[in-house]
Parts: sequence; C-alpha cells; structure tokens
Amino acid sequence: MDLEASDLSHLLINNDPPNAFQRTCLKQGAEALIKEIEDLRRSNALDPALEDLKCRLRQHKILLSPWRRIPLELISEILSHVELRPVLRWLERKELKWLCLVCKNWWHAAKLTHKFWSGLSFCFDPKDNLRWNLVADWFRRSGSAPRTLQLQIMSHSYSNCDKAKNCLLASSGLPELLAQGPALTRFSIRAADARCVQSLLHAIEARKPKSKRCPWDSVTSLSISDSAGKWGEDASKFLSKGIPPTLTTLALFLPSYPSDGAIPTFQVPKGPLSNLTTFHLQCHNWPRSFVIATLRNCPNVETLTLDLAGNLWECDGTTTSRNLSRAGIRLSNLKTLRLLHVHPDAATILSALKVQVVSHLEVSFMPFQSYSDFDWESDSEDPDFNYHFVDQTFSKSLWKFLQDGRQNTLQYLRIHACLIQCEVFDKIWRIESLRHLCLDDAVYDYDRKEFPELWKMVPRPVPNLEILELNDYQSEFIDLDGIEEVIRKRLDPPINLIFGHKRHDHCCC
Repeated sequence: MDLEASDLSHLLINNDPPNAFQRTCLKQGAEALIKEIEDLRRSNALDPALEDLKCRLRQHKILLSPWRRIPLELISEILSHVELRPVLRWLERKELKWLCLVCKNWWHAAKLTHKFWSGLSFCFDPKDNLRWNLVADWFRRSGSAPRTLQLQIMSHSYSNCDKAKNCLLASSGLPELLAQGPALTRFSIRAADARCVQSLLHAIEARKPKSKRCPWDSVTSLSISDSAGKWGEDASKFLSKGIPPTLTTLALFLPSYPSDGAIPTFQVPKGPLSNLTTFHLQCHNWPRSFVIATLRNCPNVETLTLDLAGNLWECDGTTTSRNLSRAGIRLSNLKTLRLLHVHPDAATILSALKVQVVSHLEVSFMPFQSYSDFDWESDSEDPDFNYHFVDQTFSKSLWKFLQDGRQNTLQYLRIHACLIQCEVFDKIWRIESLRHLCLDDAVYDYDRKEFPELWKMVPRPVPNLEILELNDYQSEFIDLDGIEEVIRKRLDPPINLIFGHKRHDHCCC
C-alpha cells in the first residue's frame, strides 16, 4: 500500500498514533509489502522497485512503532520532568504550547499534567479588556493543584482612576474571577497606585455572596505591591475590606513614606495580621511607631521579613514610639527573621523583639539604591565608602535579641554588605548554638586584628559552629590565611569553609 496516496497519508506529517482501524490497515499493508519483497528476492531479480517497497515498509513500521502508542500516563510522567517555572510567564507559556503541538497524545498528556496549568504571571493594561474567562479556563485544567495568579498592571493605566468609580481594574472581569473562581491559593498584584488595589478589593467584596464562602476566601497567600505612592483621599481605608479571612502569608510592599507625612492615619488592619505565619513588610523610611504597631498584631508569625531601607527608627522619637519600643514586641513563634536594606541605626529593632525559638537570622545592610547604581568596584581612594560601618550598637542589639545569650536556638546567622568593627565578633563568638555563620560581602578591619586574634576574643568561640561561609569576599579585607589557620586547629567539631557567590540584587533569600 502506498501510504502517500492513501487515506492514511496525514499520519506521515504528524506524530498522532493510529487508531485501531488504521493499525489494522497498516499491519495488512506491511504484511503485503513483506510478501512482495520476499517474492522479488526469490526471483533474484534486480528490480528497481525493490528499494521503493523497502521505503514503504519502513513507513509502515514507523507508524506502527510503540513510540506512537505510549500511554498518556507515561507521557504525562515524562512531561512532569520538564523544567518549567511553577508560575508560567509569557516565554514558559510559549514552551508549553510547543509541547502541546507535538501530537494529540502530548496535548492530552499535557492537560493531565495539572502543575502546568496551576500558575500564571503576566502584565496587562486594564484598557485592553482582557478576556478573563480564558484565564478561568486555563486554571480549570489544574485539577486540585494549588493555583497562583501574579499580575503586574501597566503603570500608564491610571489616567482615569482618580475616583474609585472610574477604576478600570475594578470594573474589569478580574473581581468576578477572584470572587467566583476557580479558587486560587496565592494571589499577587503589583500596581503603581494604592487606589486601584483598594478599588479592586472593594469590588471583590461587593461580588462575594453574603451567606456562604466564595473562592476568594480560599486564598492563603497574598502579595500587594504599590510602587508609586499615590494614596488617594483616605489612606486609612486601604486594606480595610476584601482581605481573605484564611490568609496565612502576606507580602506588603508599601511605597516610601512621604517626607511631608501625608498618610499618618494608615495602619495595617489587625484582623488579617492575627493569623499570619509568614509576613514580608517593605516600609522604606516609615516611622518606628508604624513598624512596632504592625508587628504587635502578628502573634503567630513564624517567618518575618522586614525591608526597612532607612534610618528613621532612631529619628522617630515620639513618646508613643518610645513607649512601644520599651514594651517590646513579643513574637513567641518566630523562627526565621530577615532584615533587608537596614541602616545600622535601625538594626536596634532587634532589641525590641522578644523571641523564644528563632533559629535563622539574616541582616543585610545593603542600601536600597544598590539595585540600580550602587558601585561595588569604584576606584575611590577610600575602599570602605560603599559599606555601612557596623559597630557595637548592632552587637548589643543582637545580644539583647538573644536574651543575653540565654536564647539558645539560633543556628544560622547571615550578615550582608557591611564593614564590621572587630569588637562585634565578641558577641558573635558567644552564640553557643550557632552552627552556620555566613559573611556575605561583609568585611572587617583586619589591619587592627588578624583573624586568629579575633578568634581568641572569647575562651570558646562558637563551640558548635560547623560551617563558615564566605560569599563575595574581597581578599584585601579578609584574612584568609588566618581563617584557614584557625579552621585547621579546630577539630571538635571541625569547621567546613565554604566560598560562594550571591547576586547583590537578592540581598536576603
């Protein structure tokens, strides 16, 4: 049978498996070709048609190959090892489309691989009238897998959003998608105007049924980012409505605090904070009173990230702020604490935290402008000018944070992007529970004391230390020979010295 001239010719130009009737026809055609080839060979005739018959037989065998009939479950298992991001952006969605176009079986197998359809991330302009029903159809293929939606709104989309009733985002199909499903587990929105986020949350609240739970109530992780700092007329109502009641993870990226203090009434509502176990708060240059009042409403938080980027902590000297600071912030369940873009003066926040089980602490002193124009390779005559100088103010705050050494659970300490005064190590060496110390682009003045001398500042320095990690170290500011000498002599337990590199734009991860 000549496949190219038959009704089966379409199988030659795709990877679709033949159905039962087509397989029967192909098997009969292959048997006929084999018989014809054998007859020609018996006759010992050098018939030029022999090669053509062999070529046709190969086509039949290819179409009957087991590779064309791999079970969907096996193809799905193969696809599950494809390296796609958990949350698909435009490029990953294009790669998924290529996988689906291999053949029908691959398309059906891709639909069975629920993780491919569980996460979406894209930028959009509310003026474009996005078809949100297609987004809903995408998520419906994800089965029971946890779903994630990440949105970034184009910054030029706010010209008509001076009032909530004009908000294009609130009047789009997004509030209906979030309120009526499919249900999401994680939702992230990045906007340039807090008014738009506020209008969206109010629109979701308006579309929720009053007597029963809705898909929006199943969101457990929420990320809200406002980059431009346009607050609208009444900032006190920001986040006052629409926050999911089951929220356990919140990332709140607030704009830098205005120099004229135009939004003093804003506080994160107490209700959404009380159930949080993971909280990321970016509040550049916000006063101490705001930070303390916010954290005191998070009694159950286990992982806390504070992005402060400013030194207003010490400058905020109001009576209320001082009283709050003295009373302290009790976070009994806190296990992981990260401080980002911290000015050394603001590191005193450590002394205000009352913790019991913290095991992981990271402090990054990198200035916020390092994302764009922080020059780490300057030819300046002063090699230290890029670094904040960290002195005993930090070590005293750290020691108070550890309850004068009685807190015996801290196992990991990371210090990033600073010049460390030698006396600071006097407190670090006294942390008996510490197992992993990471100095990430952090240097010290070893012209004053070489490392073996630093190591002898206390009788038994970090007795349980197992890993000393040096990332992005600069040899002219690190006594590497001295460090290696100390490690050779330390036998119980031995210390593993690790050299690594971490990108500056991820100052704590």
